[in-house]
Amino acid sequence: MGRILALTTLPRMAENHLLFVLTAPMTIIFLMAASMKIGANWMMIMGFDGYGYPVAFLFFIGYAELFGAISLWFRRWALLGAMGLSVILLGASLTHIINNDPIALAGMAYATTPVMLLITFYHWRAARREADSTTDE
Repeated sequence: MGRILALTTLPRMAENHLLFVLTAPMTIIFLMAASMKIGANWMMIMGFDGYGYPVAFLFFIGYAELFGAISLWFRRWALLGAMGLSVILLGASLTHIINNDPIALAGMAYATTPVMLLITFYHWRAARREADSTTDE
């Protein structure tokens, strides 16, 4: 059981409880957003089309969000997934800013971007610490 646990990010979250507190809701948010995009929700299609993005991009982002949300729980992929999700959120925020969207439409992207950047920082710091501890041995 210990070997399986070591493959997850739970030991990192045990050291940094804020990482867990931020990751759990962000996972749920991204799984919900991914399901709407992958399920071709008409609002998502209209939104992406309104911004001039092709429908294929909608599915690409949906699957990227799905795999990114899952990767946050696996030590080997957490940093890469967090970085990818940060890029997606920065792109979403920038899209909303460029299109002058009201806060009611853009608020979720604006609110979750700094949270995802913080999660990325925590995983980067933990990965550096883990790499340093293996080179010291």
